[in-house]
Amino acid sequence: MDTKTLNSGTLALIPAVFFIAAMTLLASTARAELRCDCTEVIDACSASVALDDMDVEIESDNDACSRVDYLIDGQPFSALVVGGEANVVWRGQPLRDAQIVVENCRVCADRHSSRPVAGNTTDPEDAADEDDSSAKALVKVMPNYPRNAWTNQVEGDVIVEFTVNQQGTVQNIKIVSSSSPVFLNNAIDAISRFRYTPAQENGESILTSGMREIFSFRLLGGTDPVVTSSSP
Repeated sequence: MDTKTLNSGTLALIPAVFFIAAMTLLASTARAELRCDCTEVIDACSASVALDDMDVEIESDNDACSRVDYLIDGQPFSALVVGGEANVVWRGQPLRDAQIVVENCRVCADRHSSRPVAGNTTDPEDAADEDDSSAKALVKVMPNYPRNAWTNQVEGDVIVEFTVNQQGTVQNIKIVSSSSPVFLNNAIDAISRFRYTPAQENGESILTSGMREIFSFRLLGGTDPVVTSSSP
């Protein structure tokens, strides 16, 4: 079992190519999505990632909410960690000798915490103004339903995370989770064509990181392919 540990680093860009393997986060991660707000980063942290047969074991030195970005054989993944540790099921072939690199560990705001966040002195009126200046979608392009998934009656969801730059285009695309690798290429291609009105700060366009989109691939009545998207 190979383990690599690293403090904060730079994010890697995800290539728009078909992944050989993909991961699906466990139900505990779904709960973490509701608890952790990683659009608000509180601090940096340290983390380790280990691959044990079909499990990815992630540990953070933060006991509340943290987000860990890491590479497995050069492919980028992300995980939300609550309580200092998390497990992710690897859906590809066992990779006992895979190269693992932790790129980032960031402490996220905890929605369950009653403690005020350090530096958060914004009053409700200012908060409303900030909400009005957040990045807003102008164009959303739905991915095509993969023909082989349609033929084989495969349904599923893909959660994609990305950054909206000052021009309103999408960059830094990452796959957070996917029910099946068959949907990845089409989801990445679709999200790369989304367009936004960029967020504003003091009259200037700014980057918005931590944006997410969920693509749902469904076969209505078992025959009619439908793809929808939502922003959590």
